[in-house]
Amino acid sequence: MGLLPTGTGNLLARNLEMVIGDLTKATRIALSGDNRAIDVGRVLIDDRDEEQVFLVMAGVGFDAAIMAGAPHELKSRLGPLAYFVSGIRALLAPRAGITLAVDGRIEPCRPVRTIVVGNCGRLLGGLVLLPAARVDDGLLDVVSIGPKSIRGWLVVAARVISRRRHGHRIVQHWQGRTVILKSESPQQAQLDGDPVGEVCAMHMRVDRDALLIRIPPAVGSEAPDGRRSAG
Repeated sequence: MGLLPTGTGNLLARNLEMVIGDLTKATRIALSGDNRAIDVGRVLIDDRDEEQVFLVMAGVGFDAAIMAGAPHELKSRLGPLAYFVSGIRALLAPRAGITLAVDGRIEPCRPVRTIVVGNCGRLLGGLVLLPAARVDDGLLDVVSIGPKSIRGWLVVAARVISRRRHGHRIVQHWQGRTVILKSESPQQAQLDGDPVGEVCAMHMRVDRDALLIRIPPAVGSEAPDGRRSAG
C-alpha cells in the first residue's frame, strides 16, 4: 500500500516518518519506495460478524467523542484545530465503567474517560500517547485514562508530555496480542479516527506483518532528482 497523506491528521504517515505536504514526493514513494511490513489491528465490534481493521489507533470514550464531534465540514474549515474544539466540548463528559482484558488477563472494571488501543503511538504536535508502541512489534499497546476533574486532566497532560508509562492510577498502560473492552453502557468508538457509533464491546487482535507499505528509500538509495542510484 502506498500512502498519500492528504488528510487532517495523517497519523500513520507521521508515525512512519513519511513526507507530509508534498504530494508529488509522496506519490513517487508510493510507486517506487522501499517495502516495510507493518502490523494490522483487527477488531470485532459487539455482535457483528465481520472484523474491521485499524492501522493507527482504536478507542472508546473521550477520544472517539472528539472524532464524532469533528465532522468533515468542521475539519475542512478549521483543519486540526477542529479536534481541539471538539475536545473541549467532550472534556467533562461522564466517565464510564469499562472492563479490560489483555492477553486473557482481566483488569477490574473501573470508571474511565477513554481507552485507546494503538498499533503506533504518535499524535499531532509531536505528542506521544503510547511511548512503547511500534508498528511492527506484533503487539497492541493500550492506555486507560480516567481523570475525575480538570486537575486530573493536567496530570494526564504531564504524563503524555513526559512519555512516562508507569506509576500513576489515572494513566495506565498495557501491551498484548489480544485486547477485549466491555463497557457497562454504550460508548462512542472510533477506528483510525473514523467514528463507528456507540458500542458495548470490542474484541481486538494484532495481525503481525500483515501489510506491506511503501516508505522512503534508505538513505543513499535515491539520487537528488528522484532516480534510484546505481550504488
